[in-house]
Amino acid sequence: MAFQPETFDWHAAATVATLYIALFIQRATHRDTQALHAKVDELIKVDSRARNEITSVDDEEPEDIENHRKASADGAQR
Repeated sequence: MAFQPETFDWHAAATVATLYIALFIQRATHRDTQALHAKVDELIKVDSRARNEITSVDDEEPEDIENHRKASADGAQR
């Protein structure tokens, strides 16, 4: 048995609670990310101007991603 009644004190309860909270937050974050990806996928499908080279942007540095976003915004304003 992982927790024996005589050693199950408030530290153990806090550990178990922290584990459940972490799993709950992780699941909620995953759900939000999946929903965001589904929305973006739908937008990409309907926009004929979408660029394929953006699909690999996940592997780039944050500064490079921001540069892509700025270039897209500049292009949209023209």
